[in-house]
Amino acid sequence: MPAKALVGTRLGAFLLAVIVAAATLPRAWINYGPDENGPNSAQAALNLARTGVYRTPRDPGNPLFDYLLALVVPRASYVGANLLVLGFYVLAVAAFACLVWDSRRLLIPVFALTPILLVNAVATIDYVAGLAMLLWAYVWAIRRRYVLAAFVLALAIGFRLPNALFLAGLLVFMGLRRERRRDMLLVAGLSLGLGLLFYVPILQANGLRMLIIPGSPLHGLAYIVLIAYNGMLLFGLVATVALGILLGRHWRQVAQTLGPTGRAPDPAVVLEALTVVLLTALFLLHADQTAYLLPVVPFLYLLLDRWLSPREWILLAVLIVAAGLITVDLKGGTSGRRTFALRPAWGSVVRDYMERAKIAALRTHVCEFAHSGQAVLMTGLGQALTVENRTTVSIGYEELDPRLAPAGIGEIRHIARCADRPVYLVYSLSQDNVQRLRADGYNVYIFSEYAPSAVINDFGYDPDVLSIPALDVASSAAFLRAIRR
Repeated sequence: MPAKALVGTRLGAFLLAVIVAAATLPRAWINYGPDENGPNSAQAALNLARTGVYRTPRDPGNPLFDYLLALVVPRASYVGANLLVLGFYVLAVAAFACLVWDSRRLLIPVFALTPILLVNAVATIDYVAGLAMLLWAYVWAIRRRYVLAAFVLALAIGFRLPNALFLAGLLVFMGLRRERRRDMLLVAGLSLGLGLLFYVPILQANGLRMLIIPGSPLHGLAYIVLIAYNGMLLFGLVATVALGILLGRHWRQVAQTLGPTGRAPDPAVVLEALTVVLLTALFLLHADQTAYLLPVVPFLYLLLDRWLSPREWILLAVLIVAAGLITVDLKGGTSGRRTFALRPAWGSVVRDYMERAKIAALRTHVCEFAHSGQAVLMTGLGQALTVENRTTVSIGYEELDPRLAPAGIGEIRHIARCADRPVYLVYSLSQDNVQRLRADGYNVYIFSEYAPSAVINDFGYDPDVLSIPALDVASSAAFLRAIRR
């Protein structure tokens, strides 16, 4: 490599590292992240470290990630957990760089600065770890190191079961390369066999129920809107529209690349396209989180680079990266009562920082709640307020009232009481359980954000109908004003 190009590469890498550090490290020092699965995994890891027994916080679970957390969380809490994920982010970017280094280096900063990847780069959740392993499986497959590819794919499956869908593309890739059948069988057996071993404790505890995809409380048009909204959040509204326009401009090239041509298809194109299609199809079945689409991003970028010019890539890259700072949001209204809106809003990276800070403040001050009498707060935040929080203690629902209907308690394993006062924190409650607690003399409150959507979606009633007082948690300052009235 010429000296000038080498210097440029080093300078570019340094600048990229500075930007990534600025976008991630401040958030790594706040908490496990706004996604409730982060603190849930942390608690599962703490329980595993203390008791030696693993109990998944959700089905089908992410056992390998939780096992790693059990080595980190007891010693370094959320900072260590977030930095662990950041290490996997570096591995993911390094693998992607290996895929594009020879001719498509422009894609490296685009991928590294994709907002949804940056958001999850320091969140205690399995998405980035699984993605890193998928990309390394592709790297080793391209180099015909199939045993290594199978091994890291097994790790990807251990992090997240849907990553097994990558195996379909990998086997077709090998078939188009005319690899030996015994090598294909070895890859399939090794990746699935080792990957599924991590799930043995979950299978023993929950049986084949662990494989059931949970249903959505939304149906029909409401579910279609959810798919469209969460899908749009992958790149942001403006970048998504621009991407659609660019694909429309190049539809002939797209059709020529992906359609039958009479000659042997490119194995790489087939693997990348099949991975995008299968993971998108799974998202359509269960569209609760935009991050479910995260593994689509690098493979979609690799496909797009076959069609877009450098200028078009620069335009699209600017729009995608900008969505981490500022965006156009379509969501108006309040939690559980959303309406259509078209307004400027903070981008996903900035919003993640703000949400973390708000939840951290709520966690610190929630047990300052001093309204008269016994109080039950529906938070919609799961263990985000209670894990590793010495001002709260975990309790069973029987301490509130053994006559409560367990099916009417959201996240029943995650009920807590403030250590110094009769203030109880629950995720959500059914209408009948609210009425029962009121009859027992409890004052029931609800957070103005997070909880209303949980109550409406989980139990099908509007908390306003029961005149449940809302505690303003639009910001931590608002909550402090509310509890000091």
